[in-house]
Amino acid sequence: MLKRILLVIFTNLAFLIAVVSIYAIGYEYDREHRLYPESIQISYDMSIGGVYGQRWERTAKFLLIVGGLSNAVILLSWYRNLQSEREAGFGLRQEL
Repeated sequence: MLKRILLVIFTNLAFLIAVVSIYAIGYEYDREHRLYPESIQISYDMSIGGVYGQRWERTAKFLLIVGGLSNAVILLSWYRNLQSEREAGFGLRQEL
């Protein structure tokens, strides 16, 4: 079980490093080559134009959400397997 937990922690760390590096490299590339400038709405009547890297920010946010959901699925499946093992060990599961 400890090996599984360490594997999940290290894969989460590697995933986080990959997402941050994708964002940083993409932002610097857009800023250096002046690609895809966007405007940011500060308030209802004021905006800032020519901001670079917004598409990479959206990509990084999407990847972090996907990573968080996959972590939740993994942890919930581990929890369900642990519950099933305990029920089987106590004889609580009814065989059909």
